[in-house]
Amino acid sequence: MFSLTVVLTMMGIVSMGQKILDSYHHYTGKIGNSIDVTLDIVIAGNLAEGIYSYSNIQQPDNKKSIQITGRWDVVKKHFRLEEFGNPDGSTFILTKLENGLSGTWKPAEQDVELPCSLAENYNDGSLTFKTYSKALSHTLFPMMKTSPRASYRIVIPEAIAGAQRNVLDSINKQVSLLYFNRLQEGEGFDNIIEAERTRYFQQYVDQNLDNYTTTDQSNTFCWDKHLSLNVMHNENDILSLGVKLYAFTGSGKGMIVKKYLTMSAKTGQRFSLNELFDGDYKGQIENLILNEVKVKFNLGQNELLTEKGFFAENVSVTENFYLTSNSIGFCYNPYEIAGASVGAIEIVIPISSIASYLKPGIKL
Repeated sequence: MFSLTVVLTMMGIVSMGQKILDSYHHYTGKIGNSIDVTLDIVIAGNLAEGIYSYSNIQQPDNKKSIQITGRWDVVKKHFRLEEFGNPDGSTFILTKLENGLSGTWKPAEQDVELPCSLAENYNDGSLTFKTYSKALSHTLFPMMKTSPRASYRIVIPEAIAGAQRNVLDSINKQVSLLYFNRLQEGEGFDNIIEAERTRYFQQYVDQNLDNYTTTDQSNTFCWDKHLSLNVMHNENDILSLGVKLYAFTGSGKGMIVKKYLTMSAKTGQRFSLNELFDGDYKGQIENLILNEVKVKFNLGQNELLTEKGFFAENVSVTENFYLTSNSIGFCYNPYEIAGASVGAIEIVIPISSIASYLKPGIKL
């Protein structure tokens, strides 16, 4: 018997004769007759990515989280979701119903399929969100068919229910800071998005107009900026959100930056690590992170991180972290602890390994 939590982030879904509107949903239900399921899903395109976690009910502290990715099948009209980077992992196939999702779940390395049925349900300790989704483009020369262009895509959440108005306002200000590096002060996300995309497109024109010539177009590139949403946790009055920023401005390869935000759904205040943990938690976490980094980069215990492009031999904890129902993830973006060639580094460690440092009252 298992209890299961699933968290998904989706980029828009359209099927023949059926369109699923951009939105956020919180589902609960069952896999088989005994597996409790919670599903958080953000919809805004045709791709899917996220996290699900499960544990044996007889061992509730022994949980496991797994990243998943997938897409909407236009012909078969269902979601097919698989473990990220593991084609032999577990698989979900889910059909959209009027008030939920229904389908099957196939566990990894097992030749069985269990029925899965989910309905929208916002329980105590979870928040309701609406999403603002925009996909815009702007040409350098509006009258030229072959003109270079800049594209801007964004999916951003706004908390609308599940807490007092002042708490929701505080959460939305933190979301604005996460996405735009500025607090939302009396203006809606529609207006902020409009201002940001206008600034972005104007910057594109300013930096490329003088470089473009009809005979030599090599100095002018198309730009891309994508901000996608991850909902990592929305239970037990703890909210973890993330934004993945992809940017390409013409030189080298595009860069991906991930930023995370973990908050109290009761107060709307952002959690720091010191507000979640007591004692010498940093020393314990840094040892665990170092071990995970060495495993990820195939380094022996006596080999040096600097041999793999890191700036130092140790990795300090970062406030760029998220929580799931059973783990804590730390994200180090390019140039923070290693060169750009290493890319963004995400280290996930089980909460059970640092549970003794959790402050009283913190429940995932």
